[in-house]
Amino acid sequence: MPVIQGYAQLTSKVNYTIDDGLPSNMVYCVQQDSTGFMWFGTDAGLSRFDGYEFINFSLADGLPDTEILNFFKDSKSRIWFYTLNGKIGFLHKNKIFSSTNTEWLKDLDFNGRITSIVEFNDKIYFAAHDSKIKILEGGDVQTVDLIKSFPYSICACNDQILLFGQSSIKSLVTSKVFDFRKKGLRINYFTYPTCFENIVYSIDRGHLNNAILTFDTKKWELRRNPLPIRNRILSIGSYKKSPVVFSRNGSFGAHLQSDSLHFREHTNFKSPASMYFDNQNNTWITSLEKGVYFAPENNIKEISDYTFVTALNRINNHLYVAHEKNRITQINKEGQESTIQQFAKKNWLFFISKDSINRLWVGRDDGIYVDGENISYNAISIYHTDARSILGSRNSYLEFSDDLKNTVKKEIFSYILDIDKYRDTLLLATHNGLLYFENDSIIPFLKSDLSFVRVNQMEVDKKNRLWLATGGKGLIRIGGESPLSLSTDHGLISNSINKILIVDSTLWLVSPKGIMKVNFQESNPEILILDKLNGLTHEKINAIEWFNGQIYIGTNAGLLAFPDSINLKERNDFHFFISGIYDDERSLTNKFDYGSGSLQVEFKALNYKNQSSLSYQYQLLTNKDSISNNHWINSDINKVNFSTLRPNEYTFYVRAKTKNSRWSPPIKYEFEVIPLFWQKLSFQTALLLTLLTIIFLAIRRYYKSKTSRKDLEKAKISAEIKALKAQINPHFVFNALNSIQSFVLEGDFENTDDYLIKYGKLMRKVLDHSESLTVPLSDELEMLQLYIDLEKLRFEVGFDFEINVSDELDQKSMKIPSMIIQPFIENAIWHGLSPKEGQGKIHLMITVIDEIININISDNGIGFENNGVSATNHDSKGSNLVSERLQLVGKINGFTPRIRISSKLNVGTTVEIAFPKHLN
Repeated sequence: MPVIQGYAQLTSKVNYTIDDGLPSNMVYCVQQDSTGFMWFGTDAGLSRFDGYEFINFSLADGLPDTEILNFFKDSKSRIWFYTLNGKIGFLHKNKIFSSTNTEWLKDLDFNGRITSIVEFNDKIYFAAHDSKIKILEGGDVQTVDLIKSFPYSICACNDQILLFGQSSIKSLVTSKVFDFRKKGLRINYFTYPTCFENIVYSIDRGHLNNAILTFDTKKWELRRNPLPIRNRILSIGSYKKSPVVFSRNGSFGAHLQSDSLHFREHTNFKSPASMYFDNQNNTWITSLEKGVYFAPENNIKEISDYTFVTALNRINNHLYVAHEKNRITQINKEGQESTIQQFAKKNWLFFISKDSINRLWVGRDDGIYVDGENISYNAISIYHTDARSILGSRNSYLEFSDDLKNTVKKEIFSYILDIDKYRDTLLLATHNGLLYFENDSIIPFLKSDLSFVRVNQMEVDKKNRLWLATGGKGLIRIGGESPLSLSTDHGLISNSINKILIVDSTLWLVSPKGIMKVNFQESNPEILILDKLNGLTHEKINAIEWFNGQIYIGTNAGLLAFPDSINLKERNDFHFFISGIYDDERSLTNKFDYGSGSLQVEFKALNYKNQSSLSYQYQLLTNKDSISNNHWINSDINKVNFSTLRPNEYTFYVRAKTKNSRWSPPIKYEFEVIPLFWQKLSFQTALLLTLLTIIFLAIRRYYKSKTSRKDLEKAKISAEIKALKAQINPHFVFNALNSIQSFVLEGDFENTDDYLIKYGKLMRKVLDHSESLTVPLSDELEMLQLYIDLEKLRFEVGFDFEINVSDELDQKSMKIPSMIIQPFIENAIWHGLSPKEGQGKIHLMITVIDEIININISDNGIGFENNGVSATNHDSKGSNLVSERLQLVGKINGFTPRIRISSKLNVGTTVEIAFPKHLN
């Protein structure tokens, strides 16, 4: 039975060991839980991996033993495990359940080593070396005793559950028995029975050179298949729904062909123990010596027998490969290979090309090879026309005729990296820019700041547009509707592009950091990345070419190939979650005391394929805010620290993406920053009420004291006003008695009688208001009119008196200081009109403007000089008393009264008095 050699399936792999956090490099098994965590069973306990770190579990965490031999995942997403000492446990929702912490699991423990666990018809079957089978149904455990001292195994296959024993195989469903002893087969015992379609594969453990047992459940036949080489088999697993045999020297794919078992080398890892495909189709392989190998899912294959590939070219439906520095290999569409040229001396091979007459041109470090002829010219680029071949070197340009005899050489002192024709112009891509010849002069093709940009390669597409791969300016397009430039600002992983390949409308760009696939959707380019993180094994790429539906990549390490339709768009099928919120003491919580330190939010995406290419965006909102697409904050790490969050209820939103995927739906975590006791509303309310009470009492006491002082002050001022008023009244009485005396001496008894009647009325009014600081305006005007009538009786010449009061004033309700107008009227009569010859006139006008009462008293008397001395040198005591009274009234009511007297000699005098409309 031959071992069929083939290319390695796992082209990109990562090896996790004890140095990365595993508890041991001896790893028996692997399984993924429903959350997405990877679990590993080792000889030192369980280990859980999230793509960032390994979390290890031991006896202290509830394990019944530290040596975990195998896993089994049931229909309820429980991951069962069994240990070397015959103990059973399971993992569920990140918790460990075993007989040490779960009572009913004690009934499942065995005294011998467990051989297998299967599920069939909602029952879970456990088999062990102590000749017992235990069946778990619901919460009940049933024990079945078998023949003593023989290890039994069980396997579910094709609606049957099969029991593999010492001499026979029995169906526990139909009771059908296959007695292999009667068939002359001697089997030690069945190990790791595994069903694929209708065949059960198992190991015949016991011989140094183990064999693979195959039992056909349809034909009811058993075969023993020895390995073709001396190799100890460790276990059986699966790879893409096919059986895989794990041995000390690697793994082998097994398949039946014509009733014969054939093997194909799968991996050459040391001592592989198990293989598992996670929910993203990534491959995990455990090893008994080297820890865990991880290979991301990809469609990239590594073509065997090729090393150091430096040039590729598609010529006449063949792919030409320059490799190993001395060989040219041709591959046809059927995949058949043939070496067409091998050089004795190894040199770097720059290009492979054929001219118009089908001659092979190879550019080497030591010259040019043309169909058996060597030309001493170190060319690194080539371009063919119908009649000539044009080559570029590190410092010159050389043209050959078809007969290789006539040559034209031009020195340009620049590396000519590529040569091509664009719109009938021959262009040279150099490290000093894109150049062309005009009348034997070399001229830059690009203008302005692009004149001397390094151009590594150029391609003309079907729409006659020129694409340039530059060394620092990204991708540049010339022609079409408008020029185009793509850089890292638009999503490229590098601005240095070494190679460019156009396949239909797709551009493949090679950079030092990997390959970019550029699709143009309308005006917006879609840029997808292929690098080491998602399956590209080598980033030092020398050549790229399309052939027969495949993209071929030439690297220093070999030749890679993948379909041109490869889907680089990644699904957001990774499990993304917030792992917790921690304070400085690392305690997981959703309540956080204000002032106890910084707050750290951790989130994880279980995306093992592109873990390091993940990027995140987050928002932190209070409950009053709503999520917005304009307020995302970018982060390249899976944690965020907040040092000063004020007490509030918060919602943290976060989303994730890889280079080639869209943003995942945001997930949220709600938490609360709890205020300290003095920050709580109840405390602040109580404190505020206390402070307000204290302030109220203080203000009350202050105002009470102030009111008391103010009342005393007011009483004092009122007494002063009354005293002044008492001075005014005698002054008025004295003047009135003088008038009566003059009437009596003159014998004018009629006027005397009339004067006494009016004088009596006036005195009664004055006495009625003698205790009041203010009087109604109507009473003040009535007293003033009585006074005017008295003065007219004793005035020899007579005068006119006119009163105008604003309609806005309610004369009965509005109050003014008493006896403040009369003294100024008296001054007008005696000091202004009395000395005047002719008819006198006094005008009183009372108005209100902006709540201010304005009293204006004017006369047409003799007036006085501006120095304030009257024309008759008479000092009016009454007006001085009024001024003092108004000052005191102002103190009580908090205003400054205004009294302004203006006069002009022989023209008259005007008195203006102003005070607030509302007085106390």
